[in-house]
Amino acid sequence: MKNKISSIKILLTSIIGAVLSFSSGYLGWKMQLLIVFNIYFIIGLSVFNKNNNFKKNLLIQVFLTLPFFILYGINAISKSYYHIYPIVFIPILSILFIFSIKSIFKYKVALTTSIIISLLCYIGMANWLSYSLGRTITSYNYLPEFKVVTSKNKPFKFDDNKIYLLNVWSTACAPCIEKFPDYEQLANRYKKDSIIEIVTLSLPLTKDYEKSLKFTKKYSFKALLATQDESWQKLQTNKVPLYIVIGKNQKIVYTGVLNSKWYEFYNNIHGILKKEKNTYKTELYTTALLSNINY
Repeated sequence: MKNKISSIKILLTSIIGAVLSFSSGYLGWKMQLLIVFNIYFIIGLSVFNKNNNFKKNLLIQVFLTLPFFILYGINAISKSYYHIYPIVFIPILSILFIFSIKSIFKYKVALTTSIIISLLCYIGMANWLSYSLGRTITSYNYLPEFKVVTSKNKPFKFDDNKIYLLNVWSTACAPCIEKFPDYEQLANRYKKDSIIEIVTLSLPLTKDYEKSLKFTKKYSFKALLATQDESWQKLQTNKVPLYIVIGKNQKIVYTGVLNSKWYEFYNNIHGILKKEKNTYKTELYTTALLSNINY
């Protein structure tokens, strides 16, 4: 009877863990990885029995993860959703962690270690997503030609001797507009930079020039508007936001997502801009040096 109750407890715990883990996806993949790790760490500890041998405890821990793997993992693997593979396999790390703390650590140390691992999970997932999803592949090496105007409806031409961070958006993209305050902070960081310029580019939907101005007028960054419907095709995108770093002579340096947080190491936008600026300065110095030599 006792064994039966114990089995029911383990089954219910595994189902609850799977439902909570699956539902945590609504908070975003970074938070989901962190939550799934802690869910299986907590429920794993709750059913761990020091009186059981190693094999039995291991089987129980594996059984706890099965419902989540069936609900989430098989779908992710069968469809090759590489970006969420860490979430699929993070329960294994939880199991390993449980066995290690039972034999080595005290609970206070275990709690501290769990917090550290959780932080590493969040940072690691942020960079994994940047690696697996962050970059947009395009066939153009230089910025395509299309008509662009300023917020005052004046023609705009990109300066060949400047570096631009271009935030491509549309008025139908709510997440784009929600991120404008963060983009404003980014623009303020570079507002005194004579080489780097932070701008936005609204792609047209249905003659929504006035509508796009309504969203950008309260910000200090330069707001540009593409006037041709073909600009979507020329930029080879059907989704926004898209972030483009344009280097000297309008060469495309980067296209993808905006990684600007301190823990986003892979394709960090500050690193990309800094590298391009250093390259630009080196070219100017070399050109000046050669001109003096020839003179």
